[in-house]
Amino acid sequence: MGLSEWMDKVGMTDGEMAQRVGCSRSAISRYRSGERMPRPDTLIKLVDVTNNDVSPMDFARLHRGK
Repeated sequence: MGLSEWMDKVGMTDGEMAQRVGCSRSAISRYRSGERMPRPDTLIKLVDVTNNDVSPMDFARLHRGK
């Protein structure tokens, strides 16, 4: 499951996720779209917040598709 799908499923906004992982809302938007790949420390936080429902490979697949 990708970050965007997970966030839609649980009803979390970009701003809420940004607060949880300590980055900007626009960064979350870019991660969701595949425009940017999260830094390793941010990636770990994203995986933790999603309780491992989103994995590093989900970001790699999305980013590679751009």
